[in-house]
Amino acid sequence: MIIVPREKPVFQNLNSYYIELRKMLEHFQGELGTGAIHCQSSSSEGIIFFEENEFLSAVYKDAKGQESGPKVLKKIEDAASKQNFTINIYELHPEKVSFWANLPFAQELYKGLSTEFTDLQGLIKKMNSERLTGYISASIRNGNEEGLLFFHDGDVIGGSYSWNMDGEFNNTEQNKELLIRKTKESGGIFNVYTIALSEEGKSPPSEAVQSLPSAEVMPLLQECLNATERLIDGNKKIKQSFSALLRKKFIEKSETYEFLDPFAAELEYSDGRIEYFGDADGKRLVQGIVESIREMADEQNISDQLESELAPLKEKYAHVLSKPGLAF
Repeated sequence: MIIVPREKPVFQNLNSYYIELRKMLEHFQGELGTGAIHCQSSSSEGIIFFEENEFLSAVYKDAKGQESGPKVLKKIEDAASKQNFTINIYELHPEKVSFWANLPFAQELYKGLSTEFTDLQGLIKKMNSERLTGYISASIRNGNEEGLLFFHDGDVIGGSYSWNMDGEFNNTEQNKELLIRKTKESGGIFNVYTIALSEEGKSPPSEAVQSLPSAEVMPLLQECLNATERLIDGNKKIKQSFSALLRKKFIEKSETYEFLDPFAAELEYSDGRIEYFGDADGKRLVQGIVESIREMADEQNISDQLESELAPLKEKYAHVLSKPGLAF
């Protein structure tokens, strides 16, 4: 799927039969400065992004698949010489053209966030606060429906939705709200992608200080707590229940980790499930909870057993535990 910026074209419905694409690109580089050329036929589609003195990138799609990158420009040129393209020309703000040109090269930031542990509305708020430039991909009902929400510096600038024709880009609030409602009603899986923009004077965020959404660590923490609960409640030498010991430990640790305070009701663990309603960073959640269960295990003389239980989780959740600044 090629996402086309939903700006008003400065020229539209041109026919490639009468146009030499390379000369057109050079002309609009001088005429507009920054923009995009969108070419579409019945069997293929391409888009070219440019700045005044530089061709940025291109995306091309046909029956064989989709390709991105500078080398794709030649493919679009060759296709335009053999078939009739309808061409639209867009003038784009310099920041926007960089966003769209780099969209195909977005890097995965967070993977497999489930509605079991987070909701889309909360994730949007989190990405607002992190000033994300990139997008959230939402898969609904095992991929039967999908939606993309695009962010620039933390602001939602639009989306693409499977229930719209060709998944075309639009910026209506109604579609965003419908996506949120569908994920609440039918469940969903979210992936977050970040785009590195080469903006003058703007340094990319340091990997070491990147935050981690609490939702991404919830499955790991739930399994850690499950393992500790099995060990404590299954040990006849331990007289107190796991829930009583956990509550006592959380109260003890709440001066350092305020989200553990049972009276604040931010974190709940019952019937083997964990829920979190606060805004603490995921790395800090891991630190507070894992520190607590390890201290509990040490006090009950089951540290070795707990470490044996935690060992497989280190491998299972390696994609989470590899985040810079996360200690486990």
